[in-house]
Amino acid sequence: QNKIVLNTKFNNLVFDKKGWENYIIANGENKFDTNFILKDNTIKIDSLNFKADKVNIKSNGSITIEQKPKLDIEVQVSDSKAENIAPLLPPCIPPEYRTLGKVKKYGVWGDLDAKIKVKGSIPQPDITGYVKGRNVHVLDKSIHNLHKGTVDIVFDKRILNMDILVELFDKQKAKIKGYVYMYRDGINNVTVKTTDNIDFPLAQKIVV
Repeated sequence: QNKIVLNTKFNNLVFDKKGWENYIIANGENKFDTNFILKDNTIKIDSLNFKADKVNIKSNGSITIEQKPKLDIEVQVSDSKAENIAPLLPPCIPPEYRTLGKVKKYGVWGDLDAKIKVKGSIPQPDITGYVKGRNVHVLDKSIHNLHKGTVDIVFDKRILNMDILVELFDKQKAKIKGYVYMYRDGINNVTVKTTDNIDFPLAQKIVV
C-alpha cells in the first residue's frame, strides 16, 4: 500500500471548456489538504479538507475502482455559501443527478450546511444525510436579493425528502413538502400550499 499526503494552496482556479456544464471556478485563495492510502483497487481517504472563500468542505471514506466504481464517502459542508460551491460541481453531471445540473447551470445563492453519506455503486448509490439552505434563491437579476427560500432536504437512501418555504412580496408564501425517488422519473409525492395571491412563476425561480 502507498500512503499519500497532499497540502496545497492556490489562487483563482479556473477550468473552462465552454458551456455551463464544463467549467470549474474557485476564486480567491484555496487550500486543499488530503491524506489517503492506495491499496490494490481501493483509495482510502483518511481525510480531505477544502477551504476557499466562504467554502468549507470535509470528506473521508473510500473509493473502490471497478467496472462500476463503489463509493463509501462522507461529505460535510459547513458555514458555506451556495453561490461559491455551485461553480465547484464537477463537469458533465450525469442525468441521474439532474438537480445538481440545474444548480450548476442557473446558479444558487444562500447559506449552506450539509452532511451526506454516499454508499454503493455509481451511478446510483444510496445517499443518506441532510442539506440545509437559508436565504436561498436562484440567480436572476430581476429578483436577486429581494426574496428568500428556506430549504431542508433529508436523503433516505434513494428517496429525497424536501421541506421548502418560499417567501415573496407582500407576505406571500409557498410551502413545498414531500418526497421524490431520485433515480425514478415521475415517482413522487409532493404537496404545495400557498397564500392566496402567490406568483407561481416567480416562486419557481427562487427555489430550484
